[in-house]
Amino acid sequence: REVAEEKVKNATDATYIARNFVSSQGRGGGKERTAHRSGDVWIVEFDIGLFEPKTATVQIDARTGDVVGYAFPD
Repeated sequence: REVAEEKVKNATDATYIARNFVSSQGRGGGKERTAHRSGDVWIVEFDIGLFEPKTATVQIDARTGDVVGYAFPD
């Protein structure tokens, strides 16, 4: 059985994808807080608040590089 190579190999790759996604949603790039892996999903958090901390979270499938979930503060 052949194992497919993962598109997102590390936290740097995950952060790059997440930052582009956050920007494409009109939320600005923000400052990265954390990037960690949980199973097959990378979870990246950004502080996107101007005057107070506001956390945006993006979940990325490690195998495909697709955004599989996200949450933005109100």
